[in-house]
Amino acid sequence: MPDKIEEAEDLALAGKLDEAVAKYDEAIAEDDKNPLAYVGKASVIKAQGKFGECAEELEKALSILPEWNVAKEDEKRFADFCSMLHVLKAEALLYADNPDAAFAELDKADAVRAADAASLVVRANAHAQKKEWDEAGNCLYRAEEWCFLHDDSMLTQVWLTKVHCAQEAGGIFAPEYAAEVYASGNWRMPK
Repeated sequence: MPDKIEEAEDLALAGKLDEAVAKYDEAIAEDDKNPLAYVGKASVIKAQGKFGECAEELEKALSILPEWNVAKEDEKRFADFCSMLHVLKAEALLYADNPDAAFAELDKADAVRAADAASLVVRANAHAQKKEWDEAGNCLYRAEEWCFLHDDSMLTQVWLTKVHCAQEAGGIFAPEYAAEVYASGNWRMPK
């Protein structure tokens, strides 16, 4: 028999979002110390366009994490998970038109582990929301570099974000040193 989180996931996949939220609430009522129930609920609420509520649910998940006992061999995965939750919360805050709160959340994500492509793309979008085009372009360049160096699948999203931001800003999105780096192919910022 599937557990309530699995049932909620099935309902969400079937497009029954209100029922999925109710099922996640049942899962939380059964075990309010399971961050996965809050994360699942947050993803459904985000799909419903309730970005402030999504951020609140992700904060609940984050507040539980210090209570988890993590085995030594799982510490890196746990750090990745924590960082991901901060990035997801930052994205929700960004969609809720709160780029400053998104920056603060991204700083928390990057404190857990070094910035990755997802963190950099959300940070770029926060800068773009504030019309800080140079900073947005630099973040997107760094995200592109990260994808190449880590064989990350987010590269297409990085490029699409660059195109969207460039159209909105009315210019090319690349830092001054990008041409030299692209020509060398080494993906390291020149000194």
